[in-house]
Amino acid sequence: LELHVGTRSEIQVFPPDATEGEYISALSPKITKIQKLKPDMQDVDVLARVIHAGEVREFKRPNGETGQVSTLLIKDETGVVSLNLWDEKAALSEQLHPGDIVLIEGAYTRERFGNLRLNIGRRGRLKLNPRLAEAEKLPPYEEMTKKISEIREEDGPVTVKGTIIAAPNVREVVTAREERVTVASFELADDTGKIRVSAWRKLAEIARDFAAGTWIEIKNAYVKKGFTGELELTTRSFTTIEVLSKPEREASNFP
Repeated sequence: LELHVGTRSEIQVFPPDATEGEYISALSPKITKIQKLKPDMQDVDVLARVIHAGEVREFKRPNGETGQVSTLLIKDETGVVSLNLWDEKAALSEQLHPGDIVLIEGAYTRERFGNLRLNIGRRGRLKLNPRLAEAEKLPPYEEMTKKISEIREEDGPVTVKGTIIAAPNVREVVTAREERVTVASFELADDTGKIRVSAWRKLAEIARDFAAGTWIEIKNAYVKKGFTGELELTTRSFTTIEVLSKPEREASNFP
């Protein structure tokens, strides 16, 4: 047998009197906090808690081959980031649940649509509920459910329940990347206020059939400033919309 050392390898020399604790500390993964992630980083290790685990999706590559990807939303004590699991790693999302702790090793970052994403490809690894002391410092899992009046700044991910005031306006738009996509816009109200919602792509098609008075729950949406400068909810690939009840009362009862 031979041991090969490549460009991604690291050799560390310990003094003869090194303790077992020093060995373990040195061999532990060098964790990068989510807040410290930047575009185009390579070989990144992140320890985080799962907020959302998405389904496996298929896509076509430019060469005609079919690939697979699933998206997680993960969080540590410094922030939140989406994590893409590519191809043979995509099915790992089916084993994960909100609240699980994951150690991501050998990942890389990319920026897409202005959003930073973490990625695990062929060389990356994901370990479920690793036995690391740092794991105890992660914040507990809790859904960030907010009343509309509590939404006062750009934020996310958030969960909001409310009633649709009027039927959504569905249209096609061309993005900055010259991609033609569908977006559904509507106002959502609860007993504290109302807010504009933009549902994109597949969620726009789901929202197309919503009638005024439909009570829904939007999970893992993001809050941003719209063209008018007012805050609005916008969906991303990991956002879900669930119908809680069909129209039973007039939406005009809300402010």
